[in-house]
Amino acid sequence: MEHQALAQAAPLPADFAAMAATLMQARQTILPKRLGSPGPDAQQLECIVGAAAHAPDHGQLLPWRFVLVPQAQRTRLADVFADALRERDA
Repeated sequence: MEHQALAQAAPLPADFAAMAATLMQARQTILPKRLGSPGPDAQQLECIVGAAAHAPDHGQLLPWRFVLVPQAQRTRLADVFADALRERDA
């Protein structure tokens, strides 16, 4: 029996499985300290967050919460984190 959502979905291209496999095999982790400019634009960021919101949640941590920290505020956030660590470790 086919899942109702699959029955209503648009047909996939014939090479979809190969494309998906290629993307998964090319996946790599980039550490935050190695990220550089330019970052994603607003449209790309919306797509990324939308995909992340649909990821499996095995820890049942719903609802998802995403916080966008503007570039101009990142130094301040780093200071707050550093202060919190110093306070914790005092």
